[in-house]
Amino acid sequence: MDPLALLFSRSGHIARQPFAIAIVGVYLASFFSQSLLGEPILSKAGVWPVACLQAALAWMWTVLHVKRLRDAGRSPGVAVAFACIYAIALLVVLAIVLSITMGSSGSNETPGGGNLIPFLFVIYLFAALFGGLQLNAQAYLLMAFAMLLFTPVLIGFGYSIWVGTRPSDQPAPLPRVPAA
Repeated sequence: MDPLALLFSRSGHIARQPFAIAIVGVYLASFFSQSLLGEPILSKAGVWPVACLQAALAWMWTVLHVKRLRDAGRSPGVAVAFACIYAIALLVVLAIVLSITMGSSGSNETPGGGNLIPFLFVIYLFAALFGGLQLNAQAYLLMAFAMLLFTPVLIGFGYSIWVGTRPSDQPAPLPRVPAA
């Protein structure tokens, strides 16, 4: 099958092993696409590169799951619902990134040109996780909101494992008998 048709066309079926290889590639690409949220890209192109790449990866995820579910003789409705929930979560994250980047001024810039806010945020999260901070209700609310935004990714990952382990509903090809 053509690699582009495998990743972008909803028609057809896909067996367990090709599904596993393709979906791992989609998850890795999604993980590494977060690097597009770095300061050099955000300052020049905004959130559009990550939004477009995430939209394409969400489509690939959906297509792969629909094909695999079709191969297993199951309905693709849940996969489409998960893709819609992921799209909503992605829009919320992009809105947050936009509000942070639009609201930041040049006053918190380091001499090297990097932004201190992400660095301080990571230090804050580590301190909160390892008990170095006395957390107030707002901090707990922000952590709960962050976990809520990450939940569709975890559910989707578990769903991918479940879909990948479904047995094929397609009949196995008949063995070739040599002509006598």
